Amino acid sequence: MGQAATVSGESEAQVRKAFGAGIEGTGLLIRTHAVTVSAEVCADGCDVFQWKGSIHDLDVWDFILLYEYKVGFGSDFESFRQGAEASIQSALKRASKYCQVASPQTSEFQCGWAPFAKAKVINVGVANYDEGQRCFAWKDPSLTRMAKKYQCSPIRESPWSKKGR
Repeated sequence: MGQAATVSGESEAQVRKAFGAGIEGTGLLIRTHAVTVSAEVCADGCDVFQWKGSIHDLDVWDFILLYEYKVGFGSDFESFRQGAEASIQSALKRASKYCQVASPQTSEFQCGWAPFAKAKVINVGVANYDEGQRCFAWKDPSLTRMAKKYQCSPIRESPWSKKGR
């Protein structure tokens, strides 16, 4: 089920602005089911994030913002990278336990994605949409874009539909 765009923090706002604004080639699908939330953030392919609790969890959205900026499909989306600079700095301060900044004047940083995801109880996956199918797999967040054991099913809801934003 699609979720209204009520936003609680700057990281969430930045992700919604960059991927949920209908820019060609990007998409955002946020769904809730009982206490589980999932977000598909798409630019070419889709990174999938799943957690339990609030749809507006600041720690989760910091993870998503930083992940997309550094290693996710969003890392190839230049307008997202340019627009996210200020939000990245704030998110890095909050995530300093898991991310190290190379220089305060730049957005160069490294994160321990697996420990970060484990501590915040975030599952990370990859989804691709093609020929009426959505193919999905969970993955180790420390591996960039590699996943095994894809499962495909007919598309029911798409990150590119207005309902998903």
